[in-house]
Amino acid sequence: MVMLWNEEEVNIQTTSQSRWPIHAVVTAKFHRPWIMSTIYASTNKVCRKRLWDEVNGVGGIQDTERMVMGDLNTIGSGKEKVGGRKPTANQLEELKNVMNKNGLIDLGAHGPKWTWKNKRVSLANIKERLSRVMANVMWCNRFANAQVSHLPYFNSDHRVILVDLEPKKEFRHRPYRL
Repeated sequence: MVMLWNEEEVNIQTTSQSRWPIHAVVTAKFHRPWIMSTIYASTNKVCRKRLWDEVNGVGGIQDTERMVMGDLNTIGSGKEKVGGRKPTANQLEELKNVMNKNGLIDLGAHGPKWTWKNKRVSLANIKERLSRVMANVMWCNRFANAQVSHLPYFNSDHRVILVDLEPKKEFRHRPYRL
């Protein structure tokens, strides 16, 4: 996992880290801090349960903007997977429970739907949306224009996730008229 930021504009202080998550306080110049949790979840359900317990603990901090992002290694609906075995109801409940306990909203994304692929062909090909960005209502209100993008695969079976808190308006070329 890699996080990049402009040190002249933003300060990120890690508050805790373990095998799967990194929790940090993010402070931009002249702004109040907020909490960011970046996750690279295990494929093992028991290990993910420990991760979610930790995420729930951080979620208990009141009146704080909060964002959770990363490879969660679980999907939220059957529409987030193509190929392979169909997910069970229990598998689909895992992410919903984490989101509900922490008051998190999926921010969606621009770009391709699938964030992971197994690099196989034909009937053996599986694609899933395993990575996502979620935030609480306070964070969404503060960063109402934030934009999440799924970037191309680069030397990995996972797409890069880009979170732009202050996206620039796109310049649209207008035809010259007299």
